[in-house]
Amino acid sequence: MISSSNSIDAHTDEKFAPDSLQTLLVRILSGSDTIDDSILYFPRSIELRLITNNEKAEIFYSLKNTINEIGFLQYHQPLLFNSSTTLLAYAILPSHIKSTMKELRLVKIENLFDFQIFCDERRCCQSSRRYKLFDGVTDNSETAENGNDYLCLKGSKIEFWVDFGIKRQVNEVKFHLYVAETKNLILPSILVEGSENGYEFYPLGQKRFSVTFNKSFWVKVELQPAKVRYIRIGFYNSSQSIENDCILIDEIHFDSKEEEF
Repeated sequence: MISSSNSIDAHTDEKFAPDSLQTLLVRILSGSDTIDDSILYFPRSIELRLITNNEKAEIFYSLKNTINEIGFLQYHQPLLFNSSTTLLAYAILPSHIKSTMKELRLVKIENLFDFQIFCDERRCCQSSRRYKLFDGVTDNSETAENGNDYLCLKGSKIEFWVDFGIKRQVNEVKFHLYVAETKNLILPSILVEGSENGYEFYPLGQKRFSVTFNKSFWVKVELQPAKVRYIRIGFYNSSQSIENDCILIDEIHFDSKEEEF
């Protein structure tokens, strides 16, 4: 981990309480399954790890803050951004063959130490979507009901991993979703699991929910009492038409009442 004076330590700074975590906005634009021409936009300080399918690939970032200002720097893991930046990421193999994107990993989001998205369909990380992560339950009902405002969960199984950095008692999780009208989507389900060490997970709550088509809606999963550091959230979609159907999500709210430092 690259140390930086701009990194935020949730263990020592009380002003970053769980309910003070601000919006994270990530926009991923990609027209193919390669890293080339993928643009990532971050509105505030964040660390990024970009993993490819070839360990020998050299990864470069092009930072473009204004039309006339372009800078290049070689990949370091992780890379820290301190302000709004438009980022062009691409990978070059020794044979000059482009490398495909394997995993996008966000590290150290304020007091949320690690947040990852794993998809069984790589397209879910290549759509033009904005993803916003909130900590604390605050209904943001004015959110525009527009597909481009959401992260597209396309595939039969998508997992979110969250590392709080400290143990928390999380009482419930709320999801803000949008689903276009379809006859193929069969009662998706959400499974929330917890862990103290990041290796052994046990169920905290599960819910199979009915879909409200063409309108955003909330799904709340109440959890059994447990103090955990890691949360694993699994979306399971039994649609028979994965190519056309997906669940759009733009907010996850964690209601945590207690912390241990």
